[in-house]
Amino acid sequence: MSDLNCYSVDWFDLSWSEWYPLGSEGGAPTKSGIYRVRHTDQERDWLEYIGETGQERGVRGRIGSLANNVYDDKENQVCAEGRPGRAPHTAADCLNAICKSIGPSLEVSYATPSLAEDRWMRKGLEDALIALHRREIGHSYTAFDGRMLPGYEEWDRKLGKRGNVTDVHKGAKPLDWNRAENVTGENWMGLEWSKPRSLDELRDTSLPEKGVYRTWYGEYPYLESSEEPQPLLYVGKGNLRSRLNARRGTDGTHAMFSFSPPPSDVDSERKLREIEVELIGSHYVVSGTSPLNQESHEIYRPAPRITQ
Repeated sequence: MSDLNCYSVDWFDLSWSEWYPLGSEGGAPTKSGIYRVRHTDQERDWLEYIGETGQERGVRGRIGSLANNVYDDKENQVCAEGRPGRAPHTAADCLNAICKSIGPSLEVSYATPSLAEDRWMRKGLEDALIALHRREIGHSYTAFDGRMLPGYEEWDRKLGKRGNVTDVHKGAKPLDWNRAENVTGENWMGLEWSKPRSLDELRDTSLPEKGVYRTWYGEYPYLESSEEPQPLLYVGKGNLRSRLNARRGTDGTHAMFSFSPPPSDVDSERKLREIEVELIGSHYVVSGTSPLNQESHEIYRPAPRITQ
């Protein structure tokens, strides 16, 4: 197989298992963790799926349920004849389509770092891996956000939404990782961020209808001598007015915010989701965590300063 970082056993400094056929036992433990799926076709030099799980049966149960949906006979990798249901695994129908179009030979690998026991950290790690895959390969994994293969358009539940496409290579382009370090900077990840303002000023701020946004506190309790980067509170996408108004209640009106319109090639909800995930993932790569209040994980909220 191709010598890619996303295939390696130490990708992102994690201890990954060896690759083994999806459907075989593989020795996966009943621990929380992350996993990745690839096809053995030499021309498909990218990942087909990246997932995480915190369920009771851990990666063993999650990988097993995926194999049960993709194959009628998982031990011999015989594809399921009909369309698999999206429950209990949302990627099963896309991977089944890959089996039918390309061939049934899928492989899986997993990692179970201790931090995966925490949902906030585990989801952040998943986003980081997706972001790194986009940086290395140039696009998202195949089954991202329910995307399907050409020829299986009728299986794509989101295809009717404006601009959504089935071909993985027609997703949003990767962002500019040369500008990843300063997460509150005006050109973070190569986007055109607005001037920072407090959420208390939201009503007086002119906003485009849709885009991506970020929130943070202007005074985070790091020592002046600290080399830790300023962390964000939250990164999101969608209708900017309504989403930022919701952050007023969560982060407080004294929190800072800025926004960016979508890049010119982002013309669908799915592509905007790719940008959102890459931003969250790049924050994890740079800071070691997701934005502090991501995934409803309110880790820090100072009291607003009261002036006399």
